[in-house]
Amino acid sequence: MHKYLALFLLPLSLIACNAEPEDADAELAELAAEQPRTEVYQCEDKSEIEVTYAGDTAVINTGEQQYLMTLAVSASGARYVSDEGLEWHVKGGEGIYGVNDDTQICSVIVDTPES
Repeated sequence: MHKYLALFLLPLSLIACNAEPEDADAELAELAAEQPRTEVYQCEDKSEIEVTYAGDTAVINTGEQQYLMTLAVSASGARYVSDEGLEWHVKGGEGIYGVNDDTQICSVIVDTPES
């Protein structure tokens, strides 16, 4: 009986030794997803903001100031908040930018992946 068990386990151990390493394409795709990307938005007041996304952070450049924002809980879309109290809530090419009731809607005009 033990002889048959050994014959059964030998092929399984050889298969395990010959297992393929993790899918390299999937790993590269995951890394590419983590690369920063920059989008430019035009807001209701005709101003433009540049938003660079990287992982769980976003940097908003208004031309006058930059704000580092971190991902926060959102029911829909992605919402980022800064230590200064700013919020950036984006979904489907549109975002709401501002503080409390002083907000404006902004629409994406340029979507450029970083190299």
